[in-house]
Amino acid sequence: MLKFIKSEKFIWGNTNKVNEEIINRLKKLYKFHHLDWEDVQSDIHDPKLDVYKNYLFAIFNVPNFKDHSRYVMLEELDIFIGKNFIITIHKCGLKEIDELFKKLEKTASLRKEWLSKGTDFMLFKILQLLFKTRMKQAADHISAKLIHVEKNVYVHTGRQNIEELATLRRNVLSFRRLVDPQRELIASLAVDTHGFINDEYEPYFDDIRDYLDRIWTRLSNYKDTIDGLYETNESLLTYKTNEIIKILTIISVALMPPTLLSGIFGMNIDLPFVGQPNIVWAIYGFIFTVTMIFVFILKKRKWF
Repeated sequence: MLKFIKSEKFIWGNTNKVNEEIINRLKKLYKFHHLDWEDVQSDIHDPKLDVYKNYLFAIFNVPNFKDHSRYVMLEELDIFIGKNFIITIHKCGLKEIDELFKKLEKTASLRKEWLSKGTDFMLFKILQLLFKTRMKQAADHISAKLIHVEKNVYVHTGRQNIEELATLRRNVLSFRRLVDPQRELIASLAVDTHGFINDEYEPYFDDIRDYLDRIWTRLSNYKDTIDGLYETNESLLTYKTNEIIKILTIISVALMPPTLLSGIFGMNIDLPFVGQPNIVWAIYGFIFTVTMIFVFILKKRKWF
């Protein structure tokens, strides 16, 4: 649904749906480039900023990390930025924008205060709310998962740890691809030379850029931690495999003398002690003693 909040010098239009009716209505009100309308109606795009004579068109991406989902999903916010208007377009996923819009609708004093400050201030408040809410939620979610997996790696090894680490790595890489281009996009807004953003608001957008830089640093640390946990998990799996092979080798060596003895006495030829069946127990006792000495030596050398 397309709604507008108006003041004497500024208009904020917001819609959480994209359909032909809303697009046609906006086309009658604003003469935006047809390529921008195609971007609005199509699937998610990478963040970008297009500069025109009378307006700016920006695409922002934010993470959408639902509790029941294993992977970071993306939500897109399209913004048309003019000297006396802002049009925000999204597809139902950005409830923070809708809640801010409703808050200004209901609170006359706040609406008058914010809208009177113009395009640059409203754009800052929208982006600040969206980035600091969504980026923090996703980063905190990944951090909690990472702590959980880190504990599990040292408790037990197995396929589950590998799958969880692979999922975390995918989420971190997706998150990094989302954050990186938007740092430059925000920096471009901060130093806008086309008259849409006043110089006095440069520190405001620098604050958002600094926040994105901190998120980028967190994600870099998470990536390093995941890589370290991968190596640790692989080392533990290798050690466990070696222990199993070592035990199987000891069992095989211990069974070699009885196997050899049974093979010799199973042959249909004349052998020593054939007429003395009790001597077999003595031979087995000797073999057992030799085996225990062998095991004792291995144990003393801490081979197992």
